[in-house]
Amino acid sequence: MGGIEGQLVIGLSVLVLVWYFLGQHALRRRGLAVLQWVRAGVSILGENPKLRWLGSAAYQLTIEHPAPPFQALSVMVVLEPREIFFLWLVNRFRRRRDLMVVRGDLITRPQVRFELFREEGRSGHEAKAMANSERWPMATFDKSGLQLATSSPLSQDWFHTAMRQVADHLAALSRLSIRDTSPHLLLNYTLRPALADPAGPVFHLLLDLARALLATHPG
Repeated sequence: MGGIEGQLVIGLSVLVLVWYFLGQHALRRRGLAVLQWVRAGVSILGENPKLRWLGSAAYQLTIEHPAPPFQALSVMVVLEPREIFFLWLVNRFRRRRDLMVVRGDLITRPQVRFELFREEGRSGHEAKAMANSERWPMATFDKSGLQLATSSPLSQDWFHTAMRQVADHLAALSRLSIRDTSPHLLLNYTLRPALADPAGPVFHLLLDLARALLATHPG
């Protein structure tokens, strides 16, 4: 291979290599920025968070002493890959972004169950499959594409009451799941590029939802 073809191959190889190192640097900076953002507010959910890295693009904070009424609680951050150009491009096409995933178990099982989710992505497909398997009625919740499935009239009433707390976070929410099996509470929250808003209000929301769930009794 020679001439212009060889030059194109060399140029492409250099571009891929440069992208890899720049992407790796960007990923590291983003990971540390998000970690600082989470740590600034995570004390709302409990004490003594333990950090565990799950690779270069993910880590988890396990709260060893979660605030009541949580019995177990973890905050995981999954960053979109930035080192490999073509993988980054595919994820952009799929609208995959940096994500915070919160999983919590309560001291007692919730009496309400519902799935609020966006259909794209693995978590959305999982939520829809679970709702279909339980034969929950499902409907479009808003114009942004959120879907709502509830297990009973009690769950639907509880959800609409809780909406006053959730409304400010709907744009970033990709899934909010309440169920009677572990994890009782699951939140998938899309992280904005600038992290302009503090994490505290999101964590306060989760604590308020957990307390409201504990206060709910079957009618």
